[in-house]
Amino acid sequence: MNIKCLIGTIIEFCWNNVITFVPSRKVRCFFAHVCFAKFGKNCFLGIGFKVKAPWKVHLGDRVALNSGVFIDGRGGLTICSDTDIATGTLIWTMGHDPHSAGNPSYTSQKMIGKNCWIGACSQILVGADVEDFAVVGAGAIVTKTVGHGEIWVGNPAKKIANRRCTEHYQLDYRPFLK
Repeated sequence: MNIKCLIGTIIEFCWNNVITFVPSRKVRCFFAHVCFAKFGKNCFLGIGFKVKAPWKVHLGDRVALNSGVFIDGRGGLTICSDTDIATGTLIWTMGHDPHSAGNPSYTSQKMIGKNCWIGACSQILVGADVEDFAVVGAGAIVTKTVGHGEIWVGNPAKKIANRRCTEHYQLDYRPFLK
């Protein structure tokens, strides 16, 4: 194991097993500035938020990653400003090819646009992006790109409507004692 890989493993372990459970949003955000590739202003990281490869994750301003969210940064992940990702959501940038011998893995860079809302316990799978102003309903399994201002729900997720709110807004999510 090379030194770079060892340091990455230690950072990931410390974040996911210690820092994420510190009962202070400000302490978690302080360490996020050190661990993440980019950490925007006034972001919210809920207790129990977990991440793989935080050094490949870029967060815009005022991003809310609530309790129990898991993000996989191994393929590279950008979450743009004013996006709210609800409790229990899983975001994947690495997958496996089920048709190949040996179960080889592959990665895909992922982008979640600005002013998006990702519902609780949803999953965004490798290869699927979420464009600006989109909404993903609670429990949805997203396998394809969600277009600008679209609302997707279900398993597998399908478009059900267009969002009426497509004006830029700013999140101000800083709950007390979270």
